[in-house]
Amino acid sequence: MADNVTSPQPRYVGFWKRLLAFFIDSLIVLVVFAIIFVAIFGRNYLELSMQGKTLWADILFQVVLPAVAAILFWRYRGATPERCSSPRDRRRKTYGRVTGN
Repeated sequence: MADNVTSPQPRYVGFWKRLLAFFIDSLIVLVVFAIIFVAIFGRNYLELSMQGKTLWADILFQVVLPAVAAILFWRYRGATPERCSSPRDRRRKTYGRVTGN
């Protein structure tokens, strides 16, 4: 019966699994952004990008919106989206809980 007790310590995955997860996440983001950019600029997005005509969209979708999303997740969920999706620890991380104050 005591064998079913789980350890309170988190089990971390290794470097290679995290690297694979990074590549999968990057591929998903690439596909989503490609669909959005083709919807806005049409099939000649790459040509327009070479001419510098898509700079506003590039900065908005690749810098500003991800930064705003991360800040909002940290503020209202207390963690990054990846951490929120982890089934092991869904408790809200507050400043006091993290720092011990």
